[in-house]
Amino acid sequence: MTTIDKNDPCPCGSTKKYKHCCQRKEKKQDVKPTHSAAMVSTWLQLGMQSLRQERLQQAKALYEQVLHANPRQPDALQWLGVIQHKQGNSIRALELISEAIVVSPGNAFCYSTLGNVLKDIGQNELAVESYGKALTIKPDFAEAHNNLGIVLSMQGKLNEAVESYRKAIALIPGYAEALNNLGTALQAQGQAEAALEVYQRALVLTPNFGQAYFNVGNTLHEKTPEQALPYIQKAVALKPDFLEALLTLAKLLHAQGEVDQAKAAYARCYALKASPGTKIQAELMLPPIMGTWNEVLSVRENFERKLAQLAQENIRIDDPLKEYCNTNFHLAYHGVNDKKVQVNVAQFYARACPSLQFVAPHCARPHVAGNRRRIGFLSKFITRHSVALSFSRIVAGLAATGEFDVTLISTVDADQALIQEAYPNFAGQYVRLTADLEKARHEIAALELDVLVYLDIGMEAFSYFLAFARLAPVQCVVGGHPVTTGIPAMDYYLSIELGEVEHAQEHYSERLVKLPYGALYFERPALPSLNKTKIELGLPAEGSIYACPMTLHKLHPDFDAAIERILQLDPTGHVVLFADKKFSAWQKQLERRLRSTISADVRHRVVFIPWVTDPQDFMRVVDASDVILDSFHFGIGTTAIPICSIGTPFVTKPSEFLRGRVGLYYCRLMDLTECVTHDVESYSAKAVSIATIPSERERIKKIMLANNHALFQNDRGVHDMTHFLANVVVPN
Repeated sequence: MTTIDKNDPCPCGSTKKYKHCCQRKEKKQDVKPTHSAAMVSTWLQLGMQSLRQERLQQAKALYEQVLHANPRQPDALQWLGVIQHKQGNSIRALELISEAIVVSPGNAFCYSTLGNVLKDIGQNELAVESYGKALTIKPDFAEAHNNLGIVLSMQGKLNEAVESYRKAIALIPGYAEALNNLGTALQAQGQAEAALEVYQRALVLTPNFGQAYFNVGNTLHEKTPEQALPYIQKAVALKPDFLEALLTLAKLLHAQGEVDQAKAAYARCYALKASPGTKIQAELMLPPIMGTWNEVLSVRENFERKLAQLAQENIRIDDPLKEYCNTNFHLAYHGVNDKKVQVNVAQFYARACPSLQFVAPHCARPHVAGNRRRIGFLSKFITRHSVALSFSRIVAGLAATGEFDVTLISTVDADQALIQEAYPNFAGQYVRLTADLEKARHEIAALELDVLVYLDIGMEAFSYFLAFARLAPVQCVVGGHPVTTGIPAMDYYLSIELGEVEHAQEHYSERLVKLPYGALYFERPALPSLNKTKIELGLPAEGSIYACPMTLHKLHPDFDAAIERILQLDPTGHVVLFADKKFSAWQKQLERRLRSTISADVRHRVVFIPWVTDPQDFMRVVDASDVILDSFHFGIGTTAIPICSIGTPFVTKPSEFLRGRVGLYYCRLMDLTECVTHDVESYSAKAVSIATIPSERERIKKIMLANNHALFQNDRGVHDMTHFLANVVVPN
C-alpha cells in the first residue's frame, strides 16, 4: 500500500513535514491503524482537493492513508476507485467503487460514480442501470441526471437524453455543462436554432466554456461558416490542445481561402496527434479562389509533387473520414485534363486504406437475373440543391416506369414531405445511411443492387470514399460534379452526347457513355409577378449589365481577359459578379487577382453584388440584365433554369471538358448556336453586340422562349436512363 513519505509535506495542511507533524503525533500516541475522526476527515478533504487539482499520486496516498485507518470508509474507496480509473486501471476502479456500495448501499454518489466509470469503458447499459439506482435513492441528483443523458445520447435515445438534461437543469438552472449537453442532443435532433439558444445560455453562465464555444461554431459551420469562425477561434484560445476545435479551425480557414493559416492549424493538429489525415490535408490543400494562370500551374505542380511524396511514405489509414481526409474538389476548376491526377489520388488512397475496396457479398456471387433490376441512386444532396434540381425527377421518373425497383440512398435525415417535394409521387424506397463508411457499405450491400448510380462524386468526402467499394455489379456516376473520379470501382460515366468532344474518353477513367439527351430533367419555374428596379436589386442604374451569376470559385483567370475586353468594347457597361453567400473573403481574393489581370481604367466597372438567395429576386436580376456571361472553363449548370425560362440571352465559349461545355449543350437544345463562340475576342464581341443592340437582344430572346421547351419537363432524360439501365450488362 502506498503511504505518505516521512519527508513529504504533512497532508493535514501544516507547513511542517509529515515526520515532524502527524507521524510524530502518531508515534507519541502509539497509534497504529487508528486515527481520530478529525484526522480522517482532514485527509478526505485534502484528498478531494488534490483530486480536483489532478494531483493524483498525492490524492491516492491520502485516500490509502484513510483506508489504512478505516478499510471500509466508503468515500475513500469511491475516490480511490476514481483515481485508479484515471490512471488506466478500470477493473480495479470498479472493484473499489463496488466495495464502497457494499459498505454504503444507500449512497447515491457511489452509484453515480460507478455509472461514470461504466460509461467511460463503454458499458452503457450497466451505466444506465447504475445511474437509475442513484436517482432512485436521490431523485434530485442533478449530476446523475446529466450523466444519464450523456449515456442515452450515446445510445441514440435522444428524446430520453433531452428529458434527462432538462431535469438536471430544472434542479440547477445554472448548470452550464448540462445546458451544453442539452444543446448537443438538440443539434443531433436537427434542432439547430434551439441548440444555439441553449449553448448561448451556457456561455452566459460560464464565459470560458471552451466546449460550448466549439459547439456554437460547429452548429454554424455548414450554413454560416464566417459566423462560426470566431467561436472556434475562442474555443482554441481557451484550450490550445482541443484537437477537434483545431481541426474545424483548419477546415474553416481553408474554406475561406486562408491557405497559409489553415496549414499552420493543421500543423498544430499533427503536433497534438500524428494523424496521417491531417498531414495529407495540409500537403494537398488547394486554394478555393484561383490566382493568376501561372499561380494555378504552380499550385497544380505542387499538388502532384506532394501527392507523389506522400505515395512514397507507405502511409496507412484505417478510415479516411475519421482521419479527416477530404476530396480534391477544387482541381476540377483549373481547366486542365484531371484524369491522370484523379487516378493517382485514387491509387494513393486505395493503397493507404485497403478496407476502402470492400466487395459486397452478392457481387462475388454469380448474378441471378430477377424480374426487375434493382437500381440505387446515391447522393448527400437529395433535396434543395443543384444536384437534386438536375436529377431528382429522373429518379422519380424511373421509379414511375415500373421497370425497376428504385432506391434513393443518402445520409440525410429527409422527412417524407421533403422527399415528395423533390421526387413527386416517388414510387421507390428511401434508405438513410449511417454516416459511417463501414456501416454504410454493409447497409448498401444488404440491398443487393444490380446497378448503383452516384449522382455526384467529389463534392464531399463521404460519397467519394464510399465509391471505392464494389457495392453493386455495375456502378456509375453522373455529372453532379462533372469530372472523372479516377476510382477503379466506378464502371461508367454517364454524360451527354451533345456536350462532349469526340475524343472525350481521354478525359475519363470510367467507360464513357454519351447519352443522347443526358440524365437531366428540369421543372419550368414560376416567373416572378412583380418587377423591381435595378437600384432595388443592387444593380448599376446606368449602362449595359453583363451578369455572371456564378460562384466565384468557378471564375478562371482566363475569364478575366473576357471581362476586360467586354468593358473595353462597351465604355458604359458593367460586369456584375456575385459575392459568395458564405465567404466574404473570396471577393477580396478575387479582387486581388483582378488587379493584376484587368487594367485599372476599366476595372472599376466590375461590380460585386451580394449573392441573391431569394429565387424570385434572382430571376428579377436575370431579367434586368442585358446578357448573361457563361464562365469558362467551368460554366453554367442549373443556373440555366431561370435564365432560359426568362429568355435573357447568354454567351458561352466551350472548353474541352464537359464542365465547360454545358452552355454549348443548352444552346444546341434551343437551336441557339449563334451564342456559341470560340475565343475571347468573339465571346466579348458577341456579348457586347447583344447588350447594346436591343433588336438583337429581343430576337435571341424570342428564339429562347420559343425553344426552351426542349429544356423543361422533357422526358428524354428518363428515356435515355431507362434504355441504359435496362440494357447495361450486369456481370455474372
